[in-house]
Amino acid sequence: MFTFLKIIFITFVVLYLAGLLGRWFLRRWIMKKQEEFTRRFDGQGGATFRQYTWSSGQGYDRRPPKREGEIKVQRTARQEKKVRGQIGEYVEYEEVEVEETRTDD
Repeated sequence: MFTFLKIIFITFVVLYLAGLLGRWFLRRWIMKKQEEFTRRFDGQGGATFRQYTWSSGQGYDRRPPKREGEIKVQRTARQEKKVRGQIGEYVEYEEVEVEETRTDD
């Protein structure tokens, strides 16, 4: 009986330690990926990437403050139609309900 309790105790201790180590490794992996993404996206024409951290969260937005009333318009490139204008036509239709008639013979 003592051996059985010892095995259960050791199993719980091992699982608890595995959870702590897993949490620690996951946190390190996430921080590493954040740094990698930040380095990758910071150099792309003013595009910013917010860095979320495990801390209090102060100072995560690195954009310069805008003056009050300032408006910035960004235009996107026009995309060409994927379907040529000669294909198909628009057909307008109207749904009609059909009434069933019963014939008693």
